[in-house]
Amino acid sequence: MYIAVQQGFQDIAELLMNDPRLVCHQAANDASTPLYIACQKGFYDLVQLLIERAPEMINQAEKDNCSPLWIASQNGHLKVVELLLASEVVVDTLARTIPGINIWNGRTAVEKAREKNFADIVEVVERYQQHAGRVRRQLRLKHGLAG
Repeated sequence: MYIAVQQGFQDIAELLMNDPRLVCHQAANDASTPLYIACQKGFYDLVQLLIERAPEMINQAEKDNCSPLWIASQNGHLKVVELLLASEVVVDTLARTIPGINIWNGRTAVEKAREKNFADIVEVVERYQQHAGRVRRQLRLKHGLAG
């Protein structure tokens, strides 16, 4: 599963997820999940599939405490960041003690996006922080998610 996601093979990933004998959300040795890798690479459709099938991966950080939101923010994948926010990922870039904070090397997801000049990501995450419910509904509509 990990290799299928890493290479962007959505059809293979979907086939593997349909096999009840497999645990497709299992993390690698560095604790990165298939969702983390899909977010890192910016594979929007794979991210959507993985969130639908294994939502427990949304806030699961890898060994350096980087979550899917953090890695998508760092790499400038706006659509993926929006999809994660629409999927009720925990985001709080001010309080650094709750799950999903996404800190690495002292930087949160929004701080890393700001450092790398991804103003669109900074704007959407900060807007989400201020108006989580409303922004989540807007993003869910934008990305064709139910509710």
